[in-house]
Amino acid sequence: MRFPAAVLSFALLAGCASEKLVTEGDRKFEGRDFDGAAEAYAKAAEDAPADRELATKLDAARQNAAIAHAERAAEAAERGDLDRALAEIGVSRKRDAGNPKYASDEKKYKGLKAEVAATLAKARTESDPAEAYRMLSSVARYRDAFPEIGIRLEQARDGYVRRLLASAEDLGKSGQWLKSQTLIDYATEISAKSAPLSEMVKATKTNVRVLELLDQGYKLRSQEDLEGALSRFQTAAELRPDAGEAVSAVVSTRRALSVAYAGKAKEAREETDDLAAYAWYARAADMDPEAPEVEDIAAEVKRGAAKALVARAAEAGKRGLTGLEWLRLAQARAVMPDDPAIDRDYRVATTKLDRAMRPIILVKTFRNATRHEGREVRLAAETYRLLQQQAGNGKLATIMDEDAYQIHLKENPSFTPDLIVKGTLERFDLMHHPDRTESQFKEYDKRVTFLDLQGKNYVEGIEKRTYHYTVTDRRVTGVGHLSYEIYDVGARSVMGADTVNGDLLREDRVVAGNKEAGVADDPNEMPADEALQDELQTQLKDRLLEKMRQELGWVGRRYYTAYERARESGNTDAAVSWAVIALRSLQAADKPAVASDIDFVLKRTGWNMKEGRLIAAQLR
Repeated sequence: MRFPAAVLSFALLAGCASEKLVTEGDRKFEGRDFDGAAEAYAKAAEDAPADRELATKLDAARQNAAIAHAERAAEAAERGDLDRALAEIGVSRKRDAGNPKYASDEKKYKGLKAEVAATLAKARTESDPAEAYRMLSSVARYRDAFPEIGIRLEQARDGYVRRLLASAEDLGKSGQWLKSQTLIDYATEISAKSAPLSEMVKATKTNVRVLELLDQGYKLRSQEDLEGALSRFQTAAELRPDAGEAVSAVVSTRRALSVAYAGKAKEAREETDDLAAYAWYARAADMDPEAPEVEDIAAEVKRGAAKALVARAAEAGKRGLTGLEWLRLAQARAVMPDDPAIDRDYRVATTKLDRAMRPIILVKTFRNATRHEGREVRLAAETYRLLQQQAGNGKLATIMDEDAYQIHLKENPSFTPDLIVKGTLERFDLMHHPDRTESQFKEYDKRVTFLDLQGKNYVEGIEKRTYHYTVTDRRVTGVGHLSYEIYDVGARSVMGADTVNGDLLREDRVVAGNKEAGVADDPNEMPADEALQDELQTQLKDRLLEKMRQELGWVGRRYYTAYERARESGNTDAAVSWAVIALRSLQAADKPAVASDIDFVLKRTGWNMKEGRLIAAQLR
């Protein structure tokens, strides 16, 4: 049987289209686009309904699509989007109508939606905010399907938190702090996302804490622990400055403590411990300066403490402890600032302290062990100028040369410096090494003019020539050694000693050049011996001054050394005295003090070196 050409052509076109749809379906199936694959296979099957392989592919695509939509439905239900879950499971049923699981899932989602609607309806009529909050919290994830849930949940939370906070305050008033705190913690947890509720919880928590502190304070006061009670009352007043009960408790406890401290001051006075009496008096005055008990003992206690401090200052002066003498008079002056005798003694002690913290440094003329005269004098002068500069021109130390020292010695034969700086120029040599010479030559072309053979005309030409010259290499080295020593007269020991070295190397090449030959001229550039000696001296000077900066950059370092030695040996009074001088020297030099050294003096005397004031409670 023969078909018309038109019919054959149509059949071929249909076959090509079907193959393309199958290929498209395969590609989408492999990419897990099962819905797209099922659609492509279904269109291809319209042209090939008897193709079993294509039918198998179509069934597989539809079943996989149904599974994918069912999984999406489960995910949507899990996050509370029931409408989306029902839509997805509906697609699953269409893709695989014969699978009973999808019908069961659809029924389950519809039932769940009905349960949520019933819970919401019940919550609308619930009068107990706690129960309403519980019910709505259980269905809170379905608020996308039921927007009303979110609104009613916030209302229920607000009422529930208020009830919890009211119960917490009631429990706090009855002293049930653990139960009260438990309710507050729960209220904090459920109100975390609401700023207004969080503020309400914070205020209630503060109120309950104030009640707890007051309860603790009253118990401690009944046990006569007034300091502990005051601490609790003050904390309560800081938390709630408007809490009248807390403020009243602070005032009454401070008055009671003032009376108690005044009593201890009287006891210490009777035992002739005047410094302890003043320390107790100061604490009593700090609690309530207007208390009659404080005013009654003020004058007597101050006089006793000032007298004791002046006596201690005199004892320290006799022992040569200038720093401790000044500190005790500073304390006496702080106790009785209007006493003219104490003020006069304090000023005298301040002058002594200023002198003690400004050492006299004698810079002796440096000794010369070389044949070069005058170099050591200049080095000593440079050292003197540096130390003058570092000493602030007398602010931190007094720097003397030997002439000034001799003048002072004539006026006061017992006059001695605190430190002596000595130096010796051990070596100062320049060495001229033999010149090294080398003869060299260079050939070059020289343009010349001469007469031709007839002797009538001048012509130009090139003539070969040779330039002979000498290259001279010159070399000079210099060596300098300067030893120094810093001697501590009081300690009778060497505070520092070392040797500084100078080294010099100069090289020069001399060539008599010739421009025509192309030999560059290199003249003699070796400096004169005097200039080289000056350079070597500058090296020694710079290195010596760097050493002086290290050794005496802050002249108070020697006081710190004395302080540390006294502290290590257990001599507390001497350690305090040297610490005072060292710290004052640091202040004068605008250098930071170590906090532990300030604390050392404070703990042993009650004087704050940083602030320059008496800490009465720590008076020793």
